[in-house]
Amino acid sequence: AIFNLALTAFSNALEVLSGTDTAHSFTKNKHFSDILSVLMDGIANASKNPHNAVLSIKCLTHLCQNAPTRVMMFEELEQNSNIIEEAYLLGYHTHALLQDTSQILLDM
Repeated sequence: AIFNLALTAFSNALEVLSGTDTAHSFTKNKHFSDILSVLMDGIANASKNPHNAVLSIKCLTHLCQNAPTRVMMFEELEQNSNIIEEAYLLGYHTHALLQDTSQILLDM
């Protein structure tokens, strides 16, 4: 429950900060790669907790929409595209919102 609340707050913050210098400076944080790992783990565990996967995907989508971080994020997503595709397929069969958010990220 706490992890879900943290993802919700993080996703909302990224949405508000999207396109600002603050969003760009966030990616220079020394813990940024750890955050990306946590988000990818949230997606990888979609079968156990699809709601957290949706929020993790939303966070990644917001990070990809921020122009300065886009190249770095695309490299990360290319390395983990199978995880996102698996989340999409799971969403296709069981969770429409997971399917929709995964599709948006895959289409970027």
